[in-house]
Amino acid sequence: MPYWETWNVQVLGQAIKEGYTVAKRGAQDGTTLAAHASRYTLLNRRTLEKRLEALDAAIAADEAGQALGQFPRWMAHHPATRAQQRERYERARARMAHLQAENQQRRACKRQAPEKIVLSASDPDAACGYDKCKTFRPLYTAQFIRDLDSPFILSYEVFNRATDAGTLGPMVERMTRLSGRKPEILLADSAYTAVADLEVCAQHSITLYAPVGENDYTAKQQRKPATNQFTQLPKTAFTWVAEEQTYRCPEGYQLHFVQRHRVRRSGGQRVHIALFRCPPAYCGRCARRHECTPTPGEGAHGQSARARRTPRRTARADADGGGQSVIPPAWPNGGISVCRNERTPQSAPLDGTRPAARHGASRRLRTGS
Repeated sequence: MPYWETWNVQVLGQAIKEGYTVAKRGAQDGTTLAAHASRYTLLNRRTLEKRLEALDAAIAADEAGQALGQFPRWMAHHPATRAQQRERYERARARMAHLQAENQQRRACKRQAPEKIVLSASDPDAACGYDKCKTFRPLYTAQFIRDLDSPFILSYEVFNRATDAGTLGPMVERMTRLSGRKPEILLADSAYTAVADLEVCAQHSITLYAPVGENDYTAKQQRKPATNQFTQLPKTAFTWVAEEQTYRCPEGYQLHFVQRHRVRRSGGQRVHIALFRCPPAYCGRCARRHECTPTPGEGAHGQSARARRTPRRTARADADGGGQSVIPPAWPNGGISVCRNERTPQSAPLDGTRPAARHGASRRLRTGS
């Protein structure tokens, strides 16, 4: 509907004008929607190219007036529909090339094998992932920002993604187009606390309330704490020491700053990563060295992407006490009334300062800013 967005702009503008909402407090969440495509016939690059070759041969035979013998079950039966099918498969080829290029831009630890990337020829734009029932299928993700002070929807969009990651920034921009305002307070779950999302909140002066790294469903789904290939301890085990501008490991040893660089994240976003190490003399005699790192003799090379909270978010959480943040809703039973942040580690600064480099090699903690 070409006028749908215009109508929403008019409704929100009138609601703000008449005082039904100030459009400054919202809660973002999303859900997956099954695409109109089969989950049983997903194609990788090799299978897609084979089918395109078969279609080209069949279309060439149709143009030459030659009768086709036995053809595959997936191929259209009539020349006109085969030509249409060829167009859809060409779209699928372009989409597959985009997915393969996007996969190559990921970090090595996040990169998939090329043959594992699949799509649906019926709807190549749909992302393939797991839905709410843990079924792998083509799907889309619908995102919403709901007003905490009224029943209005401040922002909405459908993304061809399998998860909520990377949608916070586009949703804030869409809210600005629809209502003419940006949220001052935003509630979300742990899927919206990536470093890139926090940078968006810092740029737009948004106070974000969300659990970092885990939420209420983490234990129910029997998920392990987030670790990586360098350290076996969860990220929350390391404490940020603001006075020293560094981290402290669970045994109390101080990590030393090594370097800072930028890495690419989902959606083409780039974030700063700071590396911290613990001296090998400490790691060698630590009682938890085998629990912490697979190479305790050499000193652990533990990397951990640490999401740093924005200064406004830190101040609000600390003022409420104990890292727990509570926002009473103005609309009864509408929106989210309580957002806990109890397990959030202490934040590192976002002002770009860096501590003086110190020598020492061993356990490294990587933090994004």
